[in-house]
Formats: sequence, C-alpha cells, structure tokens
Amino acid sequence: MVFMFLMGDGVHLFDADADIDLHPTPDVSDVDGSHDMNADGSDHPHHHTDSDTHTEPGFFAKAMDYINVGKVPIMLIVTMFKFIGWVITIVSSLYIDVASWGIKSVLILIPVFIVTFFLMHFLTKPLARMFKNIGYNGEDSHDFLGRMGKMRASIEGKK
Repeated sequence: MVFMFLMGDGVHLFDADADIDLHPTPDVSDVDGSHDMNADGSDHPHHHTDSDTHTEPGFFAKAMDYINVGKVPIMLIVTMFKFIGWVITIVSSLYIDVASWGIKSVLILIPVFIVTFFLMHFLTKPLARMFKNIGYNGEDSHDFLGRMGKMRASIEGKK
C-alpha cells in the first residue's frame, strides 16, 4: 500500500461503482425520403432518398478536437495534461496560501484545469504536426466481439 501511495496511484480505502443506462435521443435535424416501386413487378425498385442532415459536433467533441485528441496519441495527451496540471498546482500553491483554505483548497483545481486545457492546445500543435508527418492516423479499431482466441503459455504443472 505504501508503494502504491508513493507511486501516485493513491490509497484506495473504498470502491464505488455506478451503473447508469442513458438513452439519449438521436439528433436528427432533417431527413426526407421517398421510395418509388415499379408497378410492373420488376425486381429492382427505384429508391430515392434525400437527406439533409446538418449536425454539428457536440461540446465534448469540439473540446477534444481543440487539444488534438485523435491527432496525437491519447496517452501522450493524458500524460502531458497531468504533468502540466501538477506543475501549475505546485506553482500556484507557492504563491497562493491554499493550505490555509482547508478542504476548500480543492477549488484551486478548477482554474488549474481551465489553464491546463488552454495550454494543451498550444503544446500539442507541434506534436500533431509531427505525428501527421510520420503518418499517424489514430489507432486502428479492432472488432473483438464474437472472435475466438487461443492462449499460449509456458506454464507447467501447478505453477
């Protein structure tokens, strides 16, 4: 437990879990369609669809695009975000006496998060250019559902 605390994983005294099912309604602005069937009984009906959907990405998608998620590997972004946020927190606690705030000192994390978010945009721009130049196009998606695999191990006896 001391090792986990010193390595930054924290002390886990309890575990909480929430099971939430959300069913958002789809955001469909304008969909028109018409299906014309031939009266002569031919097997190839004429389908005509006209769809004008003008959907704009949501706030979260825009925020992730702002810090170049998808252009830079997510683990690099998370690592930089945590490190920069940590540095800003340490520097702000040197200049602002947050220790005297007690539990309210947690509120310093809100402006730290906002400043870190805006700094990440400028710090990931050169990385996004670099990853674009080396041909990084995001992670490949794998469809593992319904697939079977075989595990190979060098386990012998009752190890």
